[in-house]
Amino acid sequence: MKILIVHEVSYLDKIIYEYQILPEMLSMLGHEITVVDYDETWRSHLPRSRRIDLRTKIHANTHRAYPEASVTVRRPGMIRLPLLSRISGAITNGLEVRKVLANGKPDVILLYGLPTVGLQSVISGRWYDVPVVFRSIDVLNQLAPRSLAAMTKVLEGIVYRSVAGIVALTPRLQEH
Repeated sequence: MKILIVHEVSYLDKIIYEYQILPEMLSMLGHEITVVDYDETWRSHLPRSRRIDLRTKIHANTHRAYPEASVTVRRPGMIRLPLLSRISGAITNGLEVRKVLANGKPDVILLYGLPTVGLQSVISGRWYDVPVVFRSIDVLNQLAPRSLAAMTKVLEGIVYRSVAGIVALTPRLQEH
């Protein structure tokens, strides 16, 4: 299977957890895995001259958890300034998901993120007739900054009603 995984955290820099482990295990089983991520760690490694870079960086044959794994990570560019980073990231990630779907239609989208990448992934999945499965590992509106919690809760409802399925980490999360 060709699987597109979309999340709003860094595949390359985040601590290793399910987000890296599951795709890499699937790649070792013979599936073709592409990840579209978002570099939320941009402040910690940014030269001043690289504030605006809208080009997608492609990291082929990547692995974090298993040396035998091979995952392609596509990191869309963004404007690396407070607030503009999320807004530009939402736009470039949405365009990148659409590009991946147009150029090599995957069998399924596994969606982890919501506020920055969720709605765009669902819309693109519908446009290209690719099912979207949401992997729920947190109550996302409770992780959002207080000023964005209500909007995140609305987005949760829209995305959860629009996906082909939700795979929750726990039975309690499935109820959410």
